[in-house]
Amino acid sequence: MWENPIFEITPAKAFRDASDHFARLQRRIDSTQRNYRNALHELERLQAEQAAEPESEPVISWNQTPKPPNGFVPQSALEPPPGDPPNTASPQTPPLSDV
Repeated sequence: MWENPIFEITPAKAFRDASDHFARLQRRIDSTQRNYRNALHELERLQAEQAAEPESEPVISWNQTPKPPNGFVPQSALEPPPGDPPNTASPQTPPLSDV
């Protein structure tokens, strides 16, 4: 039963043989923790910066409409403003070849 070759390896020999793998694994763990801390600090900085800014009125472009209280969108909100040219170009499709 104790003649199995796996029992001939001591924990010290196993650690010594795999120490390069353990060092590489520890470097990856350290790098992951460092990236997490940096991202967390950046998130906290951005949240503090956003909280310090006054609330501004949201900007609505011509293709965005505010939601009316009854749920219907007025027709005038769907039309582009007079300054913008409409997109009238038809998409070009290649001709089908006879194969």
